[in-house]
Amino acid sequence: MQGREGADSAVKQLLVELNRELRPFGFRRRGQSFARQSSECWQVVNVQLSRFSPQNEKSLTVNIGVHSKTVLHFRGKDSSKPPLYYACPISFRIGWLMQTTSDKWWTVRDEISGQMALTEIDEVLQSKGLPFLDVLQTNKDILDRYETGEVLGFEIERDETRLLLLAAIGANDEARKRLEEYRTRWPNTGATDRAAKFLKDFEAANA
Repeated sequence: MQGREGADSAVKQLLVELNRELRPFGFRRRGQSFARQSSECWQVVNVQLSRFSPQNEKSLTVNIGVHSKTVLHFRGKDSSKPPLYYACPISFRIGWLMQTTSDKWWTVRDEISGQMALTEIDEVLQSKGLPFLDVLQTNKDILDRYETGEVLGFEIERDETRLLLLAAIGANDEARKRLEEYRTRWPNTGATDRAAKFLKDFEAANA
């Protein structure tokens, strides 16, 4: 099959086969995303299609996200449902796992190119992606990851998530320290309104 229909069909097949590969590890498919949960966290693997693909082909990449249910609850979200990948405080594209200097995108035109993309994506997920996610199952795991200095998302998301999780595990001294750092930094940036709301809600939740 050639042309746009061939590309569409190849992407659909890639998603079917990626689901087959991820399902034994606890992931469940919803559209172009695959999610699994532990008692404290959600993990999401998402296939993103470019809106700017040339005619007769599809460009795609893979996003990975981790979200604490504690943070979802704080933000008024339903923690029984998987979050959108771009809403996860820890989020990155597969190129980070591949240590590339830029985003990694695959071009799918037909069944052959789709299978080639799937093979490479699956190899990266199996060798690096799943081991990375396997050690991010709890709030403590997320805090340990932040201790490495990696952000893997927006810095304000890291700082808010870290504060919420420190409070949740009862690390009060560290939480007070991080709270003062947050008060010093974020209310004086373009995130003034967001910071003010977060501080109000955080202080109310931890009164």
